[in-house]
Amino acid sequence: MKKKFTLLVMALLVSAIAIHAQTLQWTYKDKALADGAVITVDTYDLVMGQMLLELGLKNTSAADQQVSVTKEEKRLAPGGEVQLCVGEICYPSQTYTTASFTIPANTENKTFHANYLVTDPAIWGTSSVVFTASIGAAKATVHVRFAYSGEVAGAALPLTYDRLLVLEEMTGTWCGYCPREIVALDRFEKAYPNKAAIIAVHGIDVMAIQAYIDRLQTDFPVGYPNTVINRKQAVNFYLYSATPIPEIAEEPAPAAVSLFAQYVSGDDQKLAVKIRSRFSSAVEGADYRFALVLTEDKVQGVSSDYNQYNYYSGSPEAMGGYESLPAVIPASQMVYRHVARAIYGGVDGFGSSLPASFPANEEQVFTYTVDLPGNIMNKENLELVALLIDAATGEVINAAKTSLGDGSPVGVGEVKTAAFDAKVYSLSSSLNVELSGIRQATKIAVFNVLGQQVASQTVQADGTIVFPLHTKNTVFVVKISSGQDSLVRKIYH
Repeated sequence: MKKKFTLLVMALLVSAIAIHAQTLQWTYKDKALADGAVITVDTYDLVMGQMLLELGLKNTSAADQQVSVTKEEKRLAPGGEVQLCVGEICYPSQTYTTASFTIPANTENKTFHANYLVTDPAIWGTSSVVFTASIGAAKATVHVRFAYSGEVAGAALPLTYDRLLVLEEMTGTWCGYCPREIVALDRFEKAYPNKAAIIAVHGIDVMAIQAYIDRLQTDFPVGYPNTVINRKQAVNFYLYSATPIPEIAEEPAPAAVSLFAQYVSGDDQKLAVKIRSRFSSAVEGADYRFALVLTEDKVQGVSSDYNQYNYYSGSPEAMGGYESLPAVIPASQMVYRHVARAIYGGVDGFGSSLPASFPANEEQVFTYTVDLPGNIMNKENLELVALLIDAATGEVINAAKTSLGDGSPVGVGEVKTAAFDAKVYSLSSSLNVELSGIRQATKIAVFNVLGQQVASQTVQADGTIVFPLHTKNTVFVVKISSGQDSLVRKIYH
């Protein structure tokens, strides 16, 4: 009799646990998941700097249930961390179990979500996390793969019709007047950061790509120094009024271009390139092409081949410091900017880069693999520029650029170090943003974990901006935009 009673109690317990397990079920995209189901998240929000997992928990019982969720990080990739959130409350990544929350009877709770925070956008990897929802002893699990890859990061790059100017500088070490063009382009770059891709195309010297400069001079038969703007006109940039340049840059381009590049796994001499584009109007019977230009910044040689002739030595006219340098500047005192190291596809670009006809706003994708040339001095200073060329006119109608780094996987070209700095910190009742290096109107926007903007302010100068925030124990994302520069900061408040 006692044995039968024990078996009956055990059966009742098993039945109760089974009933609990059945009353609690994970859902994903409005579909019920079997216990232990595996799902993959592969969408990255570039602005928020995270991958968002939105799961539902369904309570099919006739009673309210107190539920908690636990995460188990089976494998966490470097450069990322996982955060549990319920509603607007997000826990620090060091918290592994949420507080209990109520799911009413016969209701699906959609307030639970998890953020895969990308702490270093340059590090790819897949993280495996198990989420377990518990009601007492009953549990429901789901296995989630956060697949953050170069492909995922590249797909998140925005496609906007902002214009990036292409400035191809005709220059050479033997050209005594060329320092004035160097000075003018440096000034432009500082005044209008990220408005242009500057490419120093050398001729008849140690850094020359002679076929490149010869073709430019065939199309634009002018002397040195001159700068070709968007393959439409060649101007002496030092003498040319800089006023129209920003106006040109502000004009919407007919096509949007986004560039992603990373070193091929196991081969730091080869780049995998992906260009995305779309046109604002339908294209019919056209010939649009992409060309790729690899540039190296801050090139400094050691031999006399890198000496720069300087006709401004001793000049009473201020010339960016060149007036104080000798008539032949030794290599040890010269640093060359944005030197063209290779052009892929030639000056005209790769044939058949895009279809001849396609509808407006249809995304086009071009992929290519290129080898680095053997003349690179410092891979940390490499930049890749994608030129979208109208082959019928030769004009560059838009462009994109991205830094490449030292050989580690990189590629989110729009995420760069800004010309200003920001410190974001949390106080008991406010979120503070301390800005330095501000040179123009700067917008600060604060977003909650749902991506909703909760505060914003535009400032004109350095200082500390205080945002009163009364929501506690959650993460906010602060995006700071100044001209073409932007910084994104996450803060737990």
